[in-house]
Amino acid sequence: KKFPQMRPLIVFLKYFLLQRGLHETFTGGMGSYLLCTVVLHFIQSHPSVKNSKSYSATSLGHLIFDFFKYYGTEFRYDFEGITVSDGGSTFRKSERGYGGRGGKGGKKGGGVQLCIESPLDPQVDLGAACFRMPLLKNLFNHAFHCLCHLFVTRGSAEASMLCPLLLDPLHLVITTRHRLMAEQPVALPGLFQSTEPVANNTPDAKEMNEAVEPPDKRSRTGNDSSADKTAT
Repeated sequence: KKFPQMRPLIVFLKYFLLQRGLHETFTGGMGSYLLCTVVLHFIQSHPSVKNSKSYSATSLGHLIFDFFKYYGTEFRYDFEGITVSDGGSTFRKSERGYGGRGGKGGKKGGGVQLCIESPLDPQVDLGAACFRMPLLKNLFNHAFHCLCHLFVTRGSAEASMLCPLLLDPLHLVITTRHRLMAEQPVALPGLFQSTEPVANNTPDAKEMNEAVEPPDKRSRTGNDSSADKTAT
């Protein structure tokens, strides 16, 4: 409730990492809990939160741009750590026992290594398992420069600034969920329901359609237009 922009920002970043295979902690990526903590620290430290009117007027696009800029170019992974307790702040790793051999979380110091103090247990470093942080930092840096390029080139108003450089709209996860949302009845009154098909003329979409709804089911439900025409 305090940070309403946090949820859609996390959803976007989750898709962003998922499409690159960096969304799970056990593979060295950034899992959901770690991502939520990373986003929370970013919002806590964002200049707009100092003024409620400024924060409410800050668009999600602005936050995405600043997120990539912060974690891709500004944050000092080599000696700074993060805590989200008491409003959030950064600290020097050496002052809290992080960064050295045998330190908290068992991580070694130096290089690009994310250090986040757990809000539930200050002795736990949530970032210790994210051993692919150098790759993630480069990814955030690249995304930041992609957005900068789009700003400079001044594309048309209809052109998306997220696809295809940051997100692939034809990714199976996105197309499947879009199709399910379009087929499901509206769960809440007033909720927008899209009826537009998603790239049905692409091979990936055709394969997905067959996997989600077999031909025999389409003929039973009346969705197979060719079968209906033959029958008539």
